[in-house]
Amino acid sequence: MKLFKMDGTPDGTHDGVWEPVVANISDIRTVPSPPIPPLDQPQGPVEHLSPRAFTKANWIFGDGSSIIAIGPAILHLAEFSDTANIFLVTVAGIITNGTGRFAGCRGMKTALGSTFVPAGTDLLNPPGGKFGAVTIETFRVIRAANLNRI
Repeated sequence: MKLFKMDGTPDGTHDGVWEPVVANISDIRTVPSPPIPPLDQPQGPVEHLSPRAFTKANWIFGDGSSIIAIGPAILHLAEFSDTANIFLVTVAGIITNGTGRFAGCRGMKTALGSTFVPAGTDLLNPPGGKFGAVTIETFRVIRAANLNRI
């Protein structure tokens, strides 16, 4: 994917791989039960959601620096009345390293993404093994100089 700064200026590329752990497409159409109230008090139960995929990715910025992360993803597929779908993804990644200005960094990366899936398209086996998406990526980066290395 292409990276952009907040002002819309191009700023590099993003490559990622996701490994689904669902048996079939109906597994990502399943919706969790609504949470049981109260929602403003620290008490359960809270339904446990298992990752539906695992991801690894790198972001290479315009100056050549990069950030590398890995983590679980929650996937959801919502079907429209015409049988087209919207594929929704949220990812919680651990930053494992970087290069350039991010060499040796650590931190967290979150993402929210979606893509339109036309009716009749097999999302788990897209043409060429790729599909387009729009994501918003958020990084909390701790640079190597600020880390206590044991």
